[in-house]
Amino acid sequence: MNAEGLGWSRLEVLFDRARRLRGSERRDLLASVEARDPELARELGSLLEAGESAGRFFRSLGESLFSGNEDDDPLRQIDPLYGTRVGPYRIDTLVGRGGMGVVYRALHGELNEIHALKFLPGHSAASPEIRRRFIAESKLSSRVAHPNVGEIYDVAETEDGRLYLAMPFYDGISLKKRLRSGRMGPDQALDWFGQACLGLAAVHEAGIIHRDITPGNLLRTTDGVVKVLDFGLAKLSDVTMGTGNRPLGTIEYMSPEMLLGRTVDHRTDIWSLGVVLFEMLWGARPFPGRTILEQRAGIVRGKPLVVPPLPEGVDRSLVGLVRRLLSFEPGDRPRLADLTAPVPD
Repeated sequence: MNAEGLGWSRLEVLFDRARRLRGSERRDLLASVEARDPELARELGSLLEAGESAGRFFRSLGESLFSGNEDDDPLRQIDPLYGTRVGPYRIDTLVGRGGMGVVYRALHGELNEIHALKFLPGHSAASPEIRRRFIAESKLSSRVAHPNVGEIYDVAETEDGRLYLAMPFYDGISLKKRLRSGRMGPDQALDWFGQACLGLAAVHEAGIIHRDITPGNLLRTTDGVVKVLDFGLAKLSDVTMGTGNRPLGTIEYMSPEMLLGRTVDHRTDIWSLGVVLFEMLWGARPFPGRTILEQRAGIVRGKPLVVPPLPEGVDRSLVGLVRRLLSFEPGDRPRLADLTAPVPD
């Protein structure tokens, strides 16, 4: 294993251990790590802080951009920005937090429309690198005009220097929320999958790699349109948008090359979409594990995917499609043209 892989694995092990500790035990562990590797200790502390601050209302940006996601959680109403004005907007309520932003529902006073505003989280707002990525996200997304890709209306800055994106506030349901009620039938799953393929094809044609395709970043509007959302981890095909050598994203949906620190291109999104299709059809993920390390080991092992028994109503030909999407070697995955019209062989 190279140095990059070793560093990532060590951070995973420490995070998995530290998140189970509380109080003095966790502080002792952080102090021990800091004495040996201050940089690693800072990264570990940041991961733990992000996990704690998210709490019960931690969710991806994708889950936050539509009204069907609202519930009765009183924590969503407790926020100092509630009722304040930002540019032409009046902040209504906090609707979600994630690693790359805090999302509010807001009323555009001139248009009398409900939009979503995404702000940098407080601890990140002062970082020039994160601000650069935040601005880049808006530029990346604005390059793609497609019905299956979420829009960005504007990127602006408050009087006190806080950057935010203005986006539609969709009425619908995220795939993550839909999957809580169980797996889908093949026709419904292929409809979600096919529309996501069309959106991704447009993203890739614009030279963009999404790098975080998950059920939380796919939603279906009440009109039946599937949207690919949240380019917080996106990158131009020729400009890296990461932070150092360690991958960002949701590990269960990361491709082998991403986890191994190898060169990543649009085919990493194809892998992630394969995981999503598997989850829609089987109601489970193809590489489960009790810990981050177990999940990672299943993804990077490089062995053929073991497919569980077929659920009722799922045609055997779909197994071949899923296997190709989840091929260990990027070159063995379907071409982009295959994804725009996903018909199993």
